[in-house]
Amino acid sequence: MNRKNGDRLVVIVGGTTPPTGGVTVHVRRLGFLLSREGYEVQVFDVYGRKPFDEELPYKVHRGAKLSVLSKFLFTVLTRRPNIVHWHMASGLNLGPYLPVWRVLSAVTKLVITVHGGRFPERVGEAELAIRNRYAVAFSHASAVIGVSEKITKTLSEKLAVPPERIRMLPAYLPVSLEFGSENADVCEINEGVILATGFAHPTYNWEELIDALGELEYQRVDFVFYNTYIQPYFDEVLERLAESGLREVVVHRDISPRAFARMLEKAQIFVRPTLTDGDSVAVREALAIGTVVVASDSVERPDGCHVYSSGSSSDLNHLLQKALNGEITGSVETVDFGGGIAELYHQIVESELKGIMK
Repeated sequence: MNRKNGDRLVVIVGGTTPPTGGVTVHVRRLGFLLSREGYEVQVFDVYGRKPFDEELPYKVHRGAKLSVLSKFLFTVLTRRPNIVHWHMASGLNLGPYLPVWRVLSAVTKLVITVHGGRFPERVGEAELAIRNRYAVAFSHASAVIGVSEKITKTLSEKLAVPPERIRMLPAYLPVSLEFGSENADVCEINEGVILATGFAHPTYNWEELIDALGELEYQRVDFVFYNTYIQPYFDEVLERLAESGLREVVVHRDISPRAFARMLEKAQIFVRPTLTDGDSVAVREALAIGTVVVASDSVERPDGCHVYSSGSSSDLNHLLQKALNGEITGSVETVDFGGGIAELYHQIVESELKGIMK
């Protein structure tokens, strides 16, 4: 059935929780935000993981990728949503989907969010023919959101996306959006631990963090790994942790966003040693809570972060020691980027950008 007059339907394409990563948490909380704004929201989850035991105020389609994509196309063609919002990370491996973007632009308004910190690098390394193909694909979007200045610059300069269609909106949305959401898993954590999170991937620079931690006289360090791994590398990280001399290392997997937020509240320090980043939702969440954030200088970090020279485990060790001694403290960031997304949606749905939007 077609969408009724007055209905406001948004279709989101992209992974949602689980796993609990930056993109998936953003998509999850965007569903909460848009539901609060009065939209009917349907999320088409391309990861297909077993969901948490919880009720959500929006519908999530999961399963085999081909099945999910078939349901997505059926929904678009029969319901004619106001907006289709496509979320992508860093990969330039969307070739089969690029023609779909053109079809979508003919029947609805297409919004694309680029999350991945490695996106600028990969675009820069891509052959001209591939860049041109993506430039054409992005031209079908009414708006393209980059979660960092580096990404929006790449969209403008390398992929020729018109500046008036580009929005720079960090991906962080507050956990408070998850009203009435209860998760089955609760992670117990002691007060005052050091906490780090990310994929088991070399980009997350776990070796440098482990080297820096090995020099500290400290009781406990908690690592939260998302449930997607490069298994040989993950095994190497676990082996290195075992050999680090740390007295207590706790490895968590497959936890929910609400459980992770509780961990951040109790942690003394959150560490982000990555070699690159998009927005890093976890960094902004830690800042919003008031936890001390120590992060690499591989990208521009939000105000309130204590940064060290990427590649220097001794510099990282020095900052961690200062944080443990109370010489540096947390700085609360309270920026709510959800308002920018809601306003963009409002402008598209209400056709307030007729001279700008497609």
